[in-house]
Amino acid sequence: MELLLVNKTALHVQFRLTQGNLSGTFVLGERSRFGLELRDEYCVTAVARLPEGLYETVSPVLNGRSHHLVMLRRDGEGQPPLVLSPGRVTELDVLRCENTTARPVHVRAERLYPKLDGMLGVESRRSAVFDLSPRYEAQVLVNGITTAPLALETLHSRVEVYVDNKTGKVGLCAKPFQNNKPLGSTQGTKVKQP
Repeated sequence: MELLLVNKTALHVQFRLTQGNLSGTFVLGERSRFGLELRDEYCVTAVARLPEGLYETVSPVLNGRSHHLVMLRRDGEGQPPLVLSPGRVTELDVLRCENTTARPVHVRAERLYPKLDGMLGVESRRSAVFDLSPRYEAQVLVNGITTAPLALETLHSRVEVYVDNKTGKVGLCAKPFQNNKPLGSTQGTKVKQP
């Protein structure tokens, strides 16, 4: 399945897609469309300034929307000084990042399909969460005007930006797909710019 972004205007537009504290921007030319593959796959990068220098570690691909990663400091010959280790999952639709080190760690979470990301600072001996719940919003920036956020019931949708012929104002609507096809009877939810 995919998310289909459609630009029905004669202008270039920027779609902004948000999932919790992850977001991504997609630019479309005039009267164009762009399909985004959908998968619940995430990757995490942790960066810390340790006495030995600046270190970065990357998780393997995480499947699904519920994860707990623990940042550990390792001391030992031939071992990386900072590692991400899986922890026990106790919450749904959350990526919990727990910092067990004595230093602050910057954590970047990235959804791979579609490409969304976010950054959090996690203080020493604290944890922080990325919201991975299946609640999404879309906004569009066109000609210097940003539409109001539009809540999407599902990412399996066709999201369109258009110009209202009567008012000349930019609008945004979403139509969910059913069996990889848009619902024929659904008009979609429309948001018009004031």
